[in-house]
Amino acid sequence: MKFSPIFITLLIGQFSSAQLSDNLYVNGGILSSNSVTDVYQFNAGFSVPIFKNEKNSFSLGFDYKYTNYSFVDEDVPFSFDQLEQFYTYTPTLKYAHAFSNKWSLIIKGGGQLATNYDTNDFKDSYYFNGTILVRKTDSTTNSSWTFGATYNPQYGFRTPIPVIAYTKQATERWSYQIGIPEMYTKYIVGKAHTFSAFAKLDGFMGTFNDNLEIRTESYEDTGILRQTYVLAGFGYDLNLWKNSKLQLKAGKTFYNDLSILDPENNEVYNFDIEDSFYINLGINWTIPNKLLD
Repeated sequence: MKFSPIFITLLIGQFSSAQLSDNLYVNGGILSSNSVTDVYQFNAGFSVPIFKNEKNSFSLGFDYKYTNYSFVDEDVPFSFDQLEQFYTYTPTLKYAHAFSNKWSLIIKGGGQLATNYDTNDFKDSYYFNGTILVRKTDSTTNSSWTFGATYNPQYGFRTPIPVIAYTKQATERWSYQIGIPEMYTKYIVGKAHTFSAFAKLDGFMGTFNDNLEIRTESYEDTGILRQTYVLAGFGYDLNLWKNSKLQLKAGKTFYNDLSILDPENNEVYNFDIEDSFYINLGINWTIPNKLLD
């Protein structure tokens, strides 16, 4: 099922509060597809405040991602060897400022190395991440508006993703968010259980640094493996101890695109991958910061 990248971005995305909050996390996921490849991912990272007061907050973070493609489709005109294992490292710096009229500003930026490490030549493996958001919070209605944009090649795009979202705590137990880029609804049961439904954009982008020969395209060069997929599913959070949760998510893609790009980001091969089932399990410990939460 194919859509244009602009349509996908406007339809749904992934920029959750977990990406803004100061936290420590570990999670692993599987995107299972019988047609081309299974995708295994392991993620770990942290964001901790190095300075914080009532109006300002500076946080230092680091994220690590290991991505493994276990290809099952052998009817392709090249070898899979260079496209199976990728490593992504992302140091970040985050700044938040609260104004006096219920508005706040959040800026997050960092570098990124995403490569298969086949050689020591990483000149095309560096990317930049950036996010800028303004948020207005209304305590009388327990709601907030968020506006801005985020740029992260790990979504599979080399263009910014717009952020326009309305979030509301409708009751003590029920909350929801609508808009761009994330939609969700959450319901708390008892003191320890939270159930949710969600939709999000996710993906991957990493370079391979040795020449790959694609016989049908007369191509022999380095390049980029890119995947973009849109997920919808359900989640369950179990409170473990103070500010920590065990998180389980499961769902299915309704858009899935996997392709090889040349160093100038032009598509040279598309895998025509089918939609996949998804499951993710992780632990998240949030460090309270009212300017980010």
